[in-house]
Amino acid sequence: MTSREQLARWLAVVPAPTPVSLEHWLDAGREEGIDTLLAAHWQTSNNLSAVDRAACNETIQRAHARELHFQAHERSALSALQLAGIDVLVLKGAALARWLYPSPHLRTRSDLDLLLQSEADFNRCRNALLVLGYEDRDAPLLPPCYERALRKRVGMGEHCVDVHWRLSNHPAFAQCFTFMELWAERQPLSGLPDSWGLSPVHAMIHACLHRACNLTEAAGDRLIWLYDIALLAMRLSEVEWSSLLSLASRFHISEPCRHTLRWPRDAFSIRQFQKPSFRN
Repeated sequence: MTSREQLARWLAVVPAPTPVSLEHWLDAGREEGIDTLLAAHWQTSNNLSAVDRAACNETIQRAHARELHFQAHERSALSALQLAGIDVLVLKGAALARWLYPSPHLRTRSDLDLLLQSEADFNRCRNALLVLGYEDRDAPLLPPCYERALRKRVGMGEHCVDVHWRLSNHPAFAQCFTFMELWAERQPLSGLPDSWGLSPVHAMIHACLHRACNLTEAAGDRLIWLYDIALLAMRLSEVEWSSLLSLASRFHISEPCRHTLRWPRDAFSIRQFQKPSFRN
């Protein structure tokens, strides 16, 4: 069993067995974006040594502090866009943290991903966030390109708003869904006033396409992204699975969805994980 498979196995078992060299495994989990989840699992054990419990507590406290930092910048950016009258859907970690996980601090993230209706809305978004100190300073990407990163210096680091005007930047998936199709099924996000995220079905499809793009672009295959997919799969109802299968067939994305769903089901040993029958 590889270390990555071991991390996934620990994440799947509650309460998780306490490993030898717990701090080493927390460090390994941090690379995969799951250190806080592991610490929260292990913290429930009655067999933790004082040193290991302190390591778990430190990881969780750091996650709470990071969450407060991100929330402040996310609320500020979204408020500015609301004042500018720009319709926005929050994507990926910032959205999933608020409805898929028990607490937002458990879902680590490195930026705020937003979906807008058009490139024209991106130009309005850039102007609105310029007032807050965000800059469009990255080198232009070769077309076709449907995203830009706006960055704000914060102390010794930065906060990034990754703005998209297609659900996927990959040419094979860029035409899947219009903004209004996604907007019509949106859901409110707890903790972000007057903000919206993708529906569970659209969030699952987006997670599958995101992973497919990452694999083709050598961007990695982090366990936190796979755990998102596992949690989404456990949450979807039969009606939602049926809708997902229909949409995957309509947009000819059954194969990336099928391929993506296979790994989390096995890695996290999820018995109630449905095995959807995709149509080509």
